[in-house]
Amino acid sequence: MMPELNPREEDMQETGRRFAAALSKRDFNSMQAIFHPDVRSRLLIPSRLVTPADAKGVIDNYREWFGEADFFEMRQVDVGCIGRRLHIYYQILLQDADGWSVLEQHAFGNLENGRIKRFDLICSGFEPAPVLKGG
Repeated sequence: MMPELNPREEDMQETGRRFAAALSKRDFNSMQAIFHPDVRSRLLIPSRLVTPADAKGVIDNYREWFGEADFFEMRQVDVGCIGRRLHIYYQILLQDADGWSVLEQHAFGNLENGRIKRFDLICSGFEPAPVLKGG
């Protein structure tokens, strides 16, 4: 199948909203279905650059980052487009074995037949966050 040279902005944004909704529920199976099986990805996290070879590899990173959190909340989400690229921004508050953390990620994607074929992510890292009463 040929890549979409000019995907509709509405289609890109819908893909981004589906991604954000699945992440907010930590529904990793639904997240994986949004990616092309052979997605090209670069995940820049504070400690290194990770380049998973496929959709499962991308999702394995998300499972590692967020799967074991006792508390997980997406505090902010924004989905938009930059030219032919999808842009997804989110801020997450979580609590895990290391305590309370906040982080932000910006992801950029290109679609092929409605699925993310290229995925580039930059992460702020897990920064200490105060315990916030009432979530």
